[in-house]
Amino acid sequence: MRPYEVMVILDPTLSEEDTKASVAKVSDMIKSIGKGSVTQVEEWGKRKLAYDIKRHAEGYYVICEFQGEPSAVADLEQALKISDPVLRFLIVSPATKEA
Repeated sequence: MRPYEVMVILDPTLSEEDTKASVAKVSDMIKSIGKGSVTQVEEWGKRKLAYDIKRHAEGYYVICEFQGEPSAVADLEQALKISDPVLRFLIVSPATKEA
């Protein structure tokens, strides 16, 4: 298992309940598809985008840190691509420091 971070930008027009449900759905995707465990979820809230994405000037930012299998990252990307409330996402493996 390797550490990963995924930043997801959700549709800002969603209601508060739908936003919470979408965040939970992303966490569930990580657990089921990513074959891992979510270690931390940070909700940054609505922020202005550098450029419009799908005619939205704002987005709801969420960062999830998780442990997962490298082979499952491509499957997780596919699932996030077809998810309606997700405007953009980025999955990275943070550099680990060795002392």
